[in-house]
Amino acid sequence: MNFIDFGILERLFSNRKNLNLYNLSDWMNKKMKNKKAVIFIDESHEASIETLEWLRTLTDQIDNLSTVITGLPVIESVLGNNLETFMRRVNTKVELTNLTKSETRELIKKRIEWVGGDDIKPFTSETIEYIYEKTGGFPREIIRACNDLVKKSIENKISTIDMNFLKDSDIKTPRRVSFASLSSLPSKQRDILEILTKNGELTPSEIVDKMNLEAYRSKDNAIRSVNNILKRLVREELILRKRRGKSYQYTLSDKMRTLLVDA
Repeated sequence: MNFIDFGILERLFSNRKNLNLYNLSDWMNKKMKNKKAVIFIDESHEASIETLEWLRTLTDQIDNLSTVITGLPVIESVLGNNLETFMRRVNTKVELTNLTKSETRELIKKRIEWVGGDDIKPFTSETIEYIYEKTGGFPREIIRACNDLVKKSIENKISTIDMNFLKDSDIKTPRRVSFASLSSLPSKQRDILEILTKNGELTPSEIVDKMNLEAYRSKDNAIRSVNNILKRLVREELILRKRRGKSYQYTLSDKMRTLLVDA
């Protein structure tokens, strides 16, 4: 089994003048003759539609190649709304939900032992329960909370992270929200957030194409209004702006992706 590091693609292209995205599949088929390979793509929700489409094509064209992608739940909506042919090729889906209290303890224990530690030390059982209650059992938040506490214990030269230490080191965890609880937001902001959740990265014009334009005098008027709303959402760190060629695309921020749960 071969593992392909796509971080070396740029070096591959620079070292082989005749190699490009269009003939890469032929080159890899020759390189991997009679071998199996797996591509691992992490944080796939950050990829553009063009990149995901190219990945689908590459997977079709390379023999004995399997693809494993990981990402936040929004990736399923992105693929379903933009790349249905990609979704049809998914034959196994594993969904990681929030952990139980015992699973939270096991996750922390395995992380500590992996770096040579002993059981859950420097945490105590009471600390683990505190971390679980504060994070809701979400793996990303558990790891972040543990990391923050370990850093603070090192700064304070504390060898045991117990409840006495926690009194002065409250874990800052974001509030989980749903679209239902975002009802306090103006309806137009909420509509844009829902559109970005379902479709991934979009330009203002593409967002407008997916909106009901009855409330606007024209499409140009709608685009100007949407641009103003997007600026506000960027300032509030709910979305991010990324340059794509001569235009900008907008996508949910990591903060929003982490907090957002289905209503």
